[in-house]
Amino acid sequence: VSLINQRTEASSPLSGVTMVLWQKNQGPRTNKNTWLTTITSSNGSYKFLNIPQNESYIVFPLLEKRNLYSFTPAEREYAHLPESITNANFTARR
Repeated sequence: VSLINQRTEASSPLSGVTMVLWQKNQGPRTNKNTWLTTITSSNGSYKFLNIPQNESYIVFPLLEKRNLYSFTPAEREYAHLPESITNANFTARR
């Protein structure tokens, strides 16, 4: 199972954003040891590959860029992820 998505600022890709994938049954969200992270590429895309199927996840941009951008939505939640998702897009605005 995979989450493969793109984030943009208006119509331009936003690179260098740390994206977090948190599996809800892996302990409290504040425990960063339970997070998987990846960085958006130059074209604004990010990927989490080979994640367990039928688990519940939340994906969100790390707060480090929130002082420069606001993100819509702030996070996306997937209950019992059955298959690969390719539409967990976020929009960043200054």
